Amino acid sequence: MDKTGSEQSTEVRAEAWTILGLALLACSVFVAGFFGYLLIGTSIAEGRQQQHLLRDLGPVLPHDLITSSGANPAPSTAPAALGTALGILEVPRLHLNAAFLEGAQEGQLEVGPGHMEQTPLPGQAGDAVLAGHRTTWGKPFADLDQLQVGDRAIVTTRQGRFIFAATSSSIVLPSDRGGILITTGPSLTLLTCTPRYSASHRLLVHFDEVERSAPLNGAGPSSRVSVVHQRGSVWSAVLLATLLMVLVGLMICFRHRKRLVTTLFLVTIPVCFLLYESLATLLPAGL
Repeated sequence: MDKTGSEQSTEVRAEAWTILGLALLACSVFVAGFFGYLLIGTSIAEGRQQQHLLRDLGPVLPHDLITSSGANPAPSTAPAALGTALGILEVPRLHLNAAFLEGAQEGQLEVGPGHMEQTPLPGQAGDAVLAGHRTTWGKPFADLDQLQVGDRAIVTTRQGRFIFAATSSSIVLPSDRGGILITTGPSLTLLTCTPRYSASHRLLVHFDEVERSAPLNGAGPSSRVSVVHQRGSVWSAVLLATLLMVLVGLMICFRHRKRLVTTLFLVTIPVCFLLYESLATLLPAGL
C-alpha cells in the first residue's frame, strides 16, 4: 500500500530533524575536541619538543663553572636565529625546567619559553625578557602569579649560569611596554598573559641578578640547537573538511549509513587534528 503524502512529509521532517540533531552533536564534539587539544594535545607536543631540546643542549651548555667575582655583565653577543635554543630556565617554586628559544612569536612559544629579540640575553647588561604560555603548549608559566619576592630563577646559557631573585610584579596592557625595565645591571623579566584563560593583560615578574658562575675556559661552545616548527596548512585542513562534508552528504542522500559511520571514523580524526592545529595559531600569544 502506497504511503500518503502526509506520511511521506512526516518522514522527511523526521529525517531532517535527525540530520540536524546529528550535525549539532558533531559540532559539540568538535568544539569539545578542540578544547581537549588545546589543554592536552598541545602540552604533549610541547613536552616532546622539550625532551629533544634538553637532551641536545646537554653537550652545548658549559658544565665546568666557577663563581665569578664582581657583577660585570656578560658581553653582548650577535643575535641568534629565530628558533635557536639559547639555554635552560629553572624556576624551583614553579617546578619549571625548560629550554628557551630565541624569539617570542607563536612558532617559538609552542615549543617553550621564548626570548624577546629586542632585549639582552640573561646575564647581559639590561633587562632580559622571557615570555611563555600560561594555559596551552605545556603552560610553562601557568603559576607565574604564585611567585613571591625572593624566589629564584636560574638561567644557564653558553655564557654561564645566572641566578636571579624576584623583586616585584606588575600587570600591564598588551600594548604597554612600560613593564619592561630599563636597567644597567643584569635583570630578568618573565612575561605571560593574565588572567588565566584570557589575553586581556600581561603579567610581568621582575628579577635582579644575585649570583653568577662563568665557564672555566671562557664561553661555552656555540649553540646550534634549533627547532624547525612545522604546523598544518589551514588550506589543506579546509580542503579535507570540504571533501569530508561532500562525502557525508552523498552518503546521506544514498542512505549508505554503514559506510557513513566507517568514513567518519577513518577520516574525521585527521581532518579535525589539522583544523585544531590551524585554529590554535589564531589564539593570542602567551595564552
